[in-house]
Amino acid sequence: MARVGRTRERTFTGSSGQLDYKFQTNLPVTEFSNHALSQDRCVDSKGSPVVDSDLSVRHSDYSGVAPIDGKYTSDDGMSFAVASNYHPPRIRAPSGDIIAARTTGWPINPNLNVSATIAARTNPNRPSIVAGHLIQDLVDIPKMLKQIGDLLRSGRSAIGAHGVANNALAAKFGWIPLFQDITLLLREQEFIDKRNDELNRLFSKGGLRRRVNVMKLTNHVSTSEIVSSGYPLGVTTGRADTINTSTQWGVCRWKPAAGTPAFNTVREQIKMAQRLVNGATASGTFASTWDVIPWTWLLGWFTNTRDYVLAHGNTVPVVLSGPINMMLMNEQTRSFHGATYDHGFGPGIGDATHRWKTRKIYSNVAHTARLPYLTGDRLSTLSLLAVQRLRR
Repeated sequence: MARVGRTRERTFTGSSGQLDYKFQTNLPVTEFSNHALSQDRCVDSKGSPVVDSDLSVRHSDYSGVAPIDGKYTSDDGMSFAVASNYHPPRIRAPSGDIIAARTTGWPINPNLNVSATIAARTNPNRPSIVAGHLIQDLVDIPKMLKQIGDLLRSGRSAIGAHGVANNALAAKFGWIPLFQDITLLLREQEFIDKRNDELNRLFSKGGLRRRVNVMKLTNHVSTSEIVSSGYPLGVTTGRADTINTSTQWGVCRWKPAAGTPAFNTVREQIKMAQRLVNGATASGTFASTWDVIPWTWLLGWFTNTRDYVLAHGNTVPVVLSGPINMMLMNEQTRSFHGATYDHGFGPGIGDATHRWKTRKIYSNVAHTARLPYLTGDRLSTLSLLAVQRLRR
């Protein structure tokens, strides 16, 4: 049976609710509501051959949304309404159901090709300690010590926007990377042991499967929305909060290239692991050179050149034994609080959680250009650089 696409859906409902009402001389009306506790949708494929394929899963949990209860009778006795465990389908905001999933505003674009990043971080040839960083640190130490000395002798260098920007950038691009590199050096033996284990699995178990985290981002949007539900519930004003969290990771499978023999001795394999960890390879040398060239950190926001080269590191000849799997999980919490209903009904508020899981399959490593993610850290860097270059 050839592979074909399929879509599966299911809904779990809670206890039913009821709304009875009458307006003036109109006939009485009764509405029933079957509240959806959760909804699931899965889009994938089935059939032969059994291979990695794209996948999309969505789960919505509405169990945190409280029903509307209350009783109302008009002064003239001609209108009344009684709500019991009622989940009104008419609670609408201008942009749609107040607690329904919003498929926009995700911090991470699911269509962004990150195949090079996944391959670079899982390739057994990747460097863990980049020599270029250490060399740059040693070169910069005298300058950083001088800045500290100037600051101690006179606090003027820390006064004003320029002083704050200069010192913040010195910490961001000087002291923090120095301490990070020292930490990596102290963990050298740990990295060598882990890389040696990877080489063992690569040759003794017919291949190496590795999972790596790519990024995790969160954004929060809060708005005040007026929700019109119609008679008899009236108009509700409340605060709508949306929290989006995106987590991205990838999986690669590597195997030795055809004709590549295993290491002759354990000592030879450990020496190779040490060489790979310390970047004493062609790809490691490129990474060192790239990192010490001025402004390549900014260029890296727009291209994946560094990752693309590291993904093709081949000191130990390896090839991908299958496609690159990119997984992305988007979690969204939609909250509606502070609601006020006409005629004293309530509460009709709560939280709904939506979760999407996406798997994309990349058949090869792509060299791409992209618009950068302007995270808080990156925005702060750009702001500091702008302040530093302003005329005094």
